[in-house]
Amino acid sequence: MQFYGLNSILEPLVRELKTLGSNRGYPFCVLDGHVQLRVAVMAFLADTPASHLAGAFKESVGGARKKCRHCIASFGTMNECFTEEEFTLRNGLDHEEQLKLIENAPTKFLKYYSKLFGV
Repeated sequence: MQFYGLNSILEPLVRELKTLGSNRGYPFCVLDGHVQLRVAVMAFLADTPASHLAGAFKESVGGARKKCRHCIASFGTMNECFTEEEFTLRNGLDHEEQLKLIENAPTKFLKYYSKLFGV
């Protein structure tokens, strides 16, 4: 997977899911009739490293300052707080900005930003 990258590997599946999720769906012949099947992905089941990889987070979070894919807590905060209300949750906009910052970072800052955000 490291050679091809996750996007290349999942591209055929994502293309099919987009077709199945569109308004036209996928036509099936059932008992002398036609049915347009439409589907949607409801859940993505994976262990922690695979979930992190799919979400563009660091697979191994040992060196990351923000280890959780759900919130932006430090390791210390994760050991002191126990309810969701005590944490600041991650959001899509911030995640996209962090990815852009890493993609456009000068080489010397690439690892710094990646570890800082856990991405």
